[in-house]
Amino acid sequence: MCNADFRPASRRKACNIEPCPPVWEEGEWSACSRSCGEGLQMRPVTCNQKLTPSVTRPVSLDQCIGLPKPLTTRPCNAEVACTAWSPGSWGECSAECGEGERRRDLRCINEDGSEVLESECSHLTRPDETQSCNAGTCTTSWFTNEWATQCSSDCGSGTLSRGVICSTEGTTAGSVPDGQCSGQQKPDEVKTCTEAPCGPRWFTSEWSRCSVACGTGTQTRSVVCVSSDVSPMILPTYQCPVTRPETSQPCEESECAGVHWFTSEWSECSQSCGGGFRTRHVKCLDGLMQASTQCERRDRPSLTQSCNIQQCSVVRPNVPASCTDRFSYCDKIHQARLCSYSYYRQRCCFSCYQQN
Repeated sequence: MCNADFRPASRRKACNIEPCPPVWEEGEWSACSRSCGEGLQMRPVTCNQKLTPSVTRPVSLDQCIGLPKPLTTRPCNAEVACTAWSPGSWGECSAECGEGERRRDLRCINEDGSEVLESECSHLTRPDETQSCNAGTCTTSWFTNEWATQCSSDCGSGTLSRGVICSTEGTTAGSVPDGQCSGQQKPDEVKTCTEAPCGPRWFTSEWSRCSVACGTGTQTRSVVCVSSDVSPMILPTYQCPVTRPETSQPCEESECAGVHWFTSEWSECSQSCGGGFRTRHVKCLDGLMQASTQCERRDRPSLTQSCNIQQCSVVRPNVPASCTDRFSYCDKIHQARLCSYSYYRQRCCFSCYQQN
């Protein structure tokens, strides 16, 4: 909106052409002289005068007299306590020979030498507390403990055992592979021991299956008197201990349902040797334990069973060779105590001799 004819001429006019008065200028603070405890930081302070916006020159310090001079030093790290790790002397090597390890104690202390919490040394590198060590070459030997005091067998020939290990001679060392003692004769780990001779003993077979499929039945097993030789032989029962193991025991099966065969216990064997037989009774009963005729005949248990099949070849000591049994029922004569009669005593000499 102004008239361009009356526009003043444009021109630039210098101003403030006099140099600026000198002022103090500070440099950067240096690192603290101590990492802990009270230290000092320093910085340069100069008296400078600005000649132009881009040109500054240093002048003598007395030209800044009258102006408050900035600090050239200041305290630092006063709040950080001085601590240090204090390691103790190394202990003895953990191994008496060979490679081991030794330890030392570490303490965190302050400037007074007093121990403080380890956390106050956490900013410092922790020295090693353990160090490997070598106590020299290990010498190996065989080591044994005492022989066992109990023989492995109550009679006959048994064995005694003991522990044998290869180990270094240090008192704290454990076992090492046997190969490290290969240059030495290994001690015996087992030796024989002789106990009293083994006499005749009872031999029992496994229990049979239960005699019934349900309800209460009987299990049986064979019991014979045998010698304790390498090749056992069947002996007369009087040579074994008086207490003879049981030959039968009751057994329980599931509750009966329907009809089933039931059996009584076996009778005594008809002969003590040479082959005899024993018998039992068999009944067909229903679930109420009443007699029934509905059982399958083909499933009926046997009524007789062979027993004492061993030969009667063993002669009791001091029995005359001419003393023999002439009849198969002589064992019954002995059981019936009929040997007092001359007729039976002559014809059943061996069986009657056992009664005397």
